[in-house]
Amino acid sequence: MPVPFDHSFKLLTDDDPRAALAACAEIPLDAEIEVAPVDRELNLPTLKVDNLYRCRQNAVEFLIHFEAVSRYRPSALDRQVDYVRANVSNYKLPCRSYMLLLTEGGVPDRFPRFIECRRREFSVWAVWRFTHGFR
Repeated sequence: MPVPFDHSFKLLTDDDPRAALAACAEIPLDAEIEVAPVDRELNLPTLKVDNLYRCRQNAVEFLIHFEAVSRYRPSALDRQVDYVRANVSNYKLPCRSYMLLLTEGGVPDRFPRFIECRRREFSVWAVWRFTHGFR
């Protein structure tokens, strides 16, 4: 069962995907881009992402994915890599992935903004975004 913030976050971002991309993926509201929510179920087994959008900009198609987490855990990055791998495999499109950290509790003092993970031929850049007011 999802925690209350998770359900609220999904409802809020589903209601206005363009605003969600502006807030979480740094794509300005006035950017010329087509955005369409896509099925979030990844079937690994029943793996679901928080938000997934199919976008087209300048004739290039790609996915934008973001996950919101309520506390910092190093294992979240491994899960993020699994989500991106599944998204790319399922939709055959490149994927920009963002992890939104909704609290600063437990975050190490020396915290990277970008983290790269390599799994064989697969490479993922995880971008951490923080809520307004810290870091």
